[in-house]
Amino acid sequence: MHIPSPASTLLWMGRPLPIRADAIDGALWQSNGPVYDAEAFMLAFATALSVFAMCYLLVRIARRDFVMPADSKILFELDWIPNYKELVRAFTHLYGVPPKPCMAQIPG
Repeated sequence: MHIPSPASTLLWMGRPLPIRADAIDGALWQSNGPVYDAEAFMLAFATALSVFAMCYLLVRIARRDFVMPADSKILFELDWIPNYKELVRAFTHLYGVPPKPCMAQIPG
């Protein structure tokens, strides 16, 4: 599974979205029905978590007094999300302390 860098993830999210055959739900989920491809689902899920973590870091850059909600810190403890090492490094730089050690691997 290809893991994009944080910069390419943000560029990908901000790109224009023309209607393309490979951009429809069926192509993304590799299915045209209620049964979805597990790898596609996990890539979308993990990427969404990574993007949420990046957003928290961007808010911290803009608002130095921002305190992350305690329940959201889990985003920086999941070593299976894309860009984990970069997210932890940025978290440590912005908050002055590293996040808690990573949690157990995702089941699967």
